[in-house]
Amino acid sequence: MSVVALETDVVAAADGDAQAYTRLVSTHRNLVCSIALAIVGDVGASEDIAQGVFVAGWRSLATLRNPASFQPWLRQLTRNQAHQHVRTEGRRRRRVSIVDDDQLERAIDPAPHAEDRLVELEEREALVSALEQLPDSTREIVTLYYREGRSVDQVATLLGLRPAAVKKRLERARAALRAEMLDRFGDVVKRTAPTAAFVAAVTSAFVIAAPANAAAAGAATAAQTAKTFGLWKALAAILPGAALGLALGLSGVLASPVLLVAGYVVAMIWFYYLYRVRLVRIVERRWHAEEADDPSSAARHQRERRRKLIGFLVGALGAGAGVISAVVQMLSA
Repeated sequence: MSVVALETDVVAAADGDAQAYTRLVSTHRNLVCSIALAIVGDVGASEDIAQGVFVAGWRSLATLRNPASFQPWLRQLTRNQAHQHVRTEGRRRRRVSIVDDDQLERAIDPAPHAEDRLVELEEREALVSALEQLPDSTREIVTLYYREGRSVDQVATLLGLRPAAVKKRLERARAALRAEMLDRFGDVVKRTAPTAAFVAAVTSAFVIAAPANAAAAGAATAAQTAKTFGLWKALAAILPGAALGLALGLSGVLASPVLLVAGYVVAMIWFYYLYRVRLVRIVERRWHAEEADDPSSAARHQRERRRKLIGFLVGALGAGAGVISAVVQMLSA
């Protein structure tokens, strides 16, 4: 998925487009499951964590300000939930060096699938043993490397690293593990990679959570508005209008054109500062970030600037015409 397509799907998903989010899940399923697996050392638990991550991501995607930050945000969300799982469940990664009596009894049980259970146990032993011997900095990379068809460039893109850094950490992994063990590990993680069935299960889960996503978007918007403008800024927007209204009232009572014109001038200066200086600084920061990610947005931002300026001028001229009319009436009275 290209950067433009990725960010387009992120924006659409944040607006509630379930199909766009399904594409994001399909693209990032190996990434999320591999990060979780590298931490918890259990395939089943890693997929449970990944499903929870994607559902949580769907619910809170509206809070993500910059679509370009989606992958770092998703990676950190996965690590947080995986570590929380380890703390909550008390599942520390440890090497399974022996098979206890109960496991052996189940493995030699003549019942159907007993052989499959023995294979599963051996694979888990190989997986956990390899993860425990790998340096911490290489576990995510090695796991994802085998699940992404041994593509260094794809691993680098998904983890936000340079290809040279990925190659260096793969070399560390090869130095830490025997070739036979590393190949065995690669076979296991590739075979247990999340399939289309995983994507379907996640899709079902987050579609059910769609109303929560809309609520989260509304809450995020309200919180950001309160954080950005605050109470004093709301008062700053209201008080000049109230002052202008008071000046108009007093000028009518006192029949004072000077007071009326002075009130209009002060109010216009304040409105100009508020809407053409103060708020512009806030908006411009966001626009500059968007333009850095998508240069084509510059033209749209320029049109918005012109519309805002025209709106301010029309409002100022309309108010000025009213003040002039009132002054003429006062002087002719």
